[in-house]
Amino acid sequence: SCDLSSEDEVTDEVRRLRNCKACLEENIPTEIYKYFFNTLAFRLRELIVQACRVEAVPDDWGSGIIVSVHKKGDKTKCENYRGISLIGAAAKIFGIVLLRCFRSVRDSESAP
Repeated sequence: SCDLSSEDEVTDEVRRLRNCKACLEENIPTEIYKYFFNTLAFRLRELIVQACRVEAVPDDWGSGIIVSVHKKGDKTKCENYRGISLIGAAAKIFGIVLLRCFRSVRDSESAP
């Protein structure tokens, strides 16, 4: 089951974040979350629990920048590009924690 009363869900995701990834101007780079891990993980967990409780997230967690990235081949052909969405680290952590919770609930309900 999903246990947001524990910091483990958030701390696991903070540790998994990749360094040197692009982030939005108004967001905190992933390295800051890792460096100030002990302080920020607790606060971020509180924010995630509050978001789940009131069923609303901060406005900037719902926005991102979509950019196209060239894969390979002819740069004039659309099929040689893929889209990516740049989102802030906090929104990414929230999304992953929420996805893990959904999967946990799904798996526990489908088990015999």
